[in-house]
Amino acid sequence: MDVKGVVLMNQFTIPLPLLIYDTLATRSTLTPKQRSYYDQLSKGYLGEKKLQSIIRENSYQNIIPLFGHIFEVGQTEIQIDCLLITANTIYLLEVKNYTGEYYINNNQIFHLQSHREIYNPLNQIERSTFLFKKLLEELDIKFDIKSYVVFINDEFHCYEVSRRLPFIFPKQIRRFLNKVNGSAPAYLDYAKDISRKLLSRTKLNSKYEQLPEIKPESVNHGIFCPGCDYPISRKGRFKLQCNVCKKTYDSNYLLLRTVSEYHLLFPDEKITVENITNWSGNVFSKNYIQRFLKNHLKMISKGRYTFYEFLNKNKHIEILSEKFKY
Repeated sequence: MDVKGVVLMNQFTIPLPLLIYDTLATRSTLTPKQRSYYDQLSKGYLGEKKLQSIIRENSYQNIIPLFGHIFEVGQTEIQIDCLLITANTIYLLEVKNYTGEYYINNNQIFHLQSHREIYNPLNQIERSTFLFKKLLEELDIKFDIKSYVVFINDEFHCYEVSRRLPFIFPKQIRRFLNKVNGSAPAYLDYAKDISRKLLSRTKLNSKYEQLPEIKPESVNHGIFCPGCDYPISRKGRFKLQCNVCKKTYDSNYLLLRTVSEYHLLFPDEKITVENITNWSGNVFSKNYIQRFLKNHLKMISKGRYTFYEFLNKNKHIEILSEKFKY
């Protein structure tokens, strides 16, 4: 699977594990470990998305932001939340979506009430910066690197912070971005060239992803509401209605999501009329499913065996990513 990163401001890469666990959370009961990992993925993504929204709300003409990219340097992987690329400097940002009150003692971070130490993002950003510099050497890119930890959540507060620490707190974010944009040369084409070089080295999947083994019989079949995740029933010939929130959907829209979920969870299984009819919980007849697949996917016949594929191999990811973009 080859999903490349993007330079355009109106596009954003959704982590593939987040899509998988989001679909599983609707169709099965996650284990405590899976739920914790899903919450971690979701919280991290929402933090990056919030930073992206702040950048998009303003006209930063001299900045190209890249979000959520994985790079491999030698045999080592780094995942960088955000890169701000200008014509003379690359800003490496580690985005933290922490909530609550904390304090710092000897460069260690503790929860204010429990006094329990939490993982210090400074260790993470130092490692990322070291490896990212090696990546730039390999790409023959000679740029200044400045690294910061961005605390994105308004419900976060930290006491006893030294001004020497590379921390950016919620109320400082816009001022920081304005300063970056204002101090950057207006040579955006040069920054775009650097961005393309970096994007040529991105990876879609991390070798450390905790993806579960999934079997079709272990997850619930049916068509589910994108809003509240409850099962949906027929309401007329071309409409479906959620049994809980009562929202009504076009059947083609939800069937396309349902086929996308099947292909996401079981990429090695063929999309056939039989499989999709069963996967959809027999809400529609086989004839209806067959007409739908013929109209929306590419039909491939091999003798007496027929299956279907998306016209764009990453289309199912685009479809399932839509719910995260608003």
